[in-house]
Amino acid sequence: MIETENSKRIREAEAIRVKLEKEKQELRDYLEEDKQKISEKMNKVNADLLKKMNEENERVTKKLKDEEERRNEEALKIKTKMEKEKDELKRRLEDVNSNLQQQIEEESKNMEGKLALDGEELKSQNFELLNKLEREN
Repeated sequence: MIETENSKRIREAEAIRVKLEKEKQELRDYLEEDKQKISEKMNKVNADLLKKMNEENERVTKKLKDEEERRNEEALKIKTKMEKEKDELKRRLEDVNSNLQQQIEEESKNMEGKLALDGEELKSQNFELLNKLEREN
């Protein structure tokens, strides 16, 4: 009787052990399945974030390129305007220089004429003074 009782308990213990092993395996399978689902969700979230980051990167890059292009166009306009102003100032300077050159030439001619007249007058005065001195002597 004790032996049958022990055998019965051993069978019950073996049945409980098998049942626990089965439940343990089911829990492992369940955890692995959950792990796989979480991994898939994380991969999807990461892919979505990466896509959003790439889209934002493209948007910012386009905005920066547009801004750079606008600045380059503005700089070109300013450069063109400055070159026109430079050319205009150069032309005006050449005009002023030409006018000054003409005035200098005219003034030189006037001075030459005046000096020639003054020279003649001085010669005349010298001649008169010499004649006066000669008469007095």
